[in-house]
Amino acid sequence: MENMKHSEEIDLKILASVLFRNYKILILTSFAFAIFAYGISKFVLPKKYESSATILPSDSNESSANAAMQGLASSMGFSRLLSFGSGNESLSRYSIILKSRTLAEMTASNTAVFAGLVEKGAIDTKASAPDQNRQAVGYIAEELLVEAEEPVLRVRFQDKSPEFARLV
Repeated sequence: MENMKHSEEIDLKILASVLFRNYKILILTSFAFAIFAYGISKFVLPKKYESSATILPSDSNESSANAAMQGLASSMGFSRLLSFGSGNESLSRYSIILKSRTLAEMTASNTAVFAGLVEKGAIDTKASAPDQNRQAVGYIAEELLVEAEEPVLRVRFQDKSPEFARLV
């Protein structure tokens, strides 16, 4: 039993001498992997830029932020969401409004956003106007991320163009 414990121990002097003898191989291997990782990130992975907003809903039902969200919810036909609560319930309701198709349609109807989608080829210019609108809304809804983490909401939009990500 004593002999088995002794054979499983690592001698640090032997380990250090092996590493020191092979330092050139270690440095070259590390350098090769660094160049490989740079090449992958530069030439293979798609570039995506992200614009984000962090929203901190107020706890008060009388706040102007809640009043604005209630007005937005009402104008979009979400009358059942008008009784805002606090905590996770309130965040969930804000999240539903921000992820809604109506809000994506409002964003897509912005002339600059629509022009940006046409420019990037996300919209078929030969399609009918309703089809173009569906394509625009689909693109925006696909790239818009809403995350609810008590006590804040994070809204993010990702795109290959930094200008377009900022615009949306």
